Amino acid sequence: MLAKQNIWLSVYESSIKNTKEWSQKIEEARLLHRELQYDFQFALRKDRDALRVLQITLDGDRDSDTIVDLGSYPQLALKYPNELEAIKFDQSKLDKANVLVEELLALQEKVDGVQNSTERPEKQMRDRAYTYLKQLVDEVRAYGKYTFWNKEEKQRRYASEYARQKNERNKKDEEHVN
Repeated sequence: MLAKQNIWLSVYESSIKNTKEWSQKIEEARLLHRELQYDFQFALRKDRDALRVLQITLDGDRDSDTIVDLGSYPQLALKYPNELEAIKFDQSKLDKANVLVEELLALQEKVDGVQNSTERPEKQMRDRAYTYLKQLVDEVRAYGKYTFWNKEEKQRRYASEYARQKNERNKKDEEHVN
């Protein structure tokens, strides 16, 4: 049981680390996206059709849209090389966009462990192990209470401390309500 918990914790902690890296990378991607959008809008300002294509391509504001948009700039650059040349566009921004897209796509799968933890097999196995352990402990407690039905001190040892505390809290709550 403890092994399943440790496996889940390592997956979960790894996902949290990746979530921090994701946050940094997606922020970097958003900044680059804004910069590229500004560059392309200026370069294509005289061509209404090109601006319409740009707006359609860059529609949306979710993280997934940012990733797709960054991946679209290199294709747009191929369609309009003269316009970008006219503004002395820095082509290295497109290379940076491609690298960021690859990094974000790789991180997106790793981050999934935190965001959708209930679907992770490690978490499901850990939860299943806890459930089986609880069932066994409850069975031992039931037998202990049955066996020592006439010995209050021994029977108390087979009761759940958590359940006892919960019952005491409930009694206090009832007293405050009445």
